[in-house]
Amino acid sequence: MIECIMKQQRETYIANLKENIMRMKELLNEFSLNCSTQKIDDFRRYFHTMRGTAQTLHIKGLGIIGTRYDMRLTRMAERDAEEEEYIKVLEEGFSAVKQELDRYDGNQEELDRAAVKGEDSSGAGSVYGSAIPDVPESEPAESILMLDDDQPFLEIVKRALEKDGLNVYITSEYEEAERILMEVPVGLFLVDLYMPGVNGFEALDRIRTQGILTPAVVCSGDGTAMTREKALKAGALDIIVKPINTNEIAALIRYILKRISRY
Repeated sequence: MIECIMKQQRETYIANLKENIMRMKELLNEFSLNCSTQKIDDFRRYFHTMRGTAQTLHIKGLGIIGTRYDMRLTRMAERDAEEEEYIKVLEEGFSAVKQELDRYDGNQEELDRAAVKGEDSSGAGSVYGSAIPDVPESEPAESILMLDDDQPFLEIVKRALEKDGLNVYITSEYEEAERILMEVPVGLFLVDLYMPGVNGFEALDRIRTQGILTPAVVCSGDGTAMTREKALKAGALDIIVKPINTNEIAALIRYILKRISRY
């Protein structure tokens, strides 16, 4: 059932990327005429979202491209790179995306072959530094809230968790997440770190300011020790590193809920 959903989501995601790639090239032309920090951040977010979504959907080629250019643009921003370098790297990145999409054009077999199922030797999709122990299936149902700007990611994880009997709320808007947290007894708040508008660090700070004490775990493609330290200081219990393995996510969430219940 989950693999069938994943297959449908892959097709939808590829179709959306094909529509968006032309728009991104238009934005790049505008950027060459009017460079701004906001536009640079939008381009980086494009590849950051691709990194998480493609890896979650098991589309290895696009996941690699998203990771490569997300990291390159992040490093370039840190050293305040010149506009000409950004244009060159972005043209290269969008060309790589277009070439990869052309491989899947009308070829479902190629897309399914590109899907990487199961393991990830990097440890992605697990709680940082910890294995997932068995959790009894008789655990009571819990409500989970997920805040992420990646809608396909939200839908896939929601279905996987609901299949395991968990009650899941999803949203891409911080204001909606805050309303749910204030009105619904949520057992765990899963929040992405890097989003437009209110990012994950700011979201954690705001809910604590509002007096909301719901346990929180952050999700991010950035699993570095520095990011984990910042997340813990912001009030998160731990970090889940993307891509998330949909076959393990329910057991992982139940394990976290079990840890919370012992506090």
